[in-house]
Amino acid sequence: MKYRRQRRIQPKLSAIPRRKSEDGIYRSLYQLSVEKKRLQQELSDLQDRSEVIQQRLSAIEGQLGKLEADVKQLGDPSATQSAVHPPQNKTSENRPETPSKSDADMNTFMVDY
Repeated sequence: MKYRRQRRIQPKLSAIPRRKSEDGIYRSLYQLSVEKKRLQQELSDLQDRSEVIQQRLSAIEGQLGKLEADVKQLGDPSATQSAVHPPQNKTSENRPETPSKSDADMNTFMVDY
């Protein structure tokens, strides 16, 4: 798995250095509060996204488990035979014991394979 290199979040810098004044301090307070709100919102969005991803991973794990069980069931010939086709009793087939006149004129044979 390829991870992105994490970089440190840099504060926004002004092109021109500000002199220390009351206005400049209030401006810095405002900028920091805006950045704080933005980062908190980004963190909240990441947590929501993480929750959605975890739910999807759980759903995928469940589907994988069901499909693996299906593969195992299909791979076991005795389980497949009994589940799909119940065993037949070959001695009691659906044919009359005494042949009728039309059956006596025909020559038939059964092939089991």
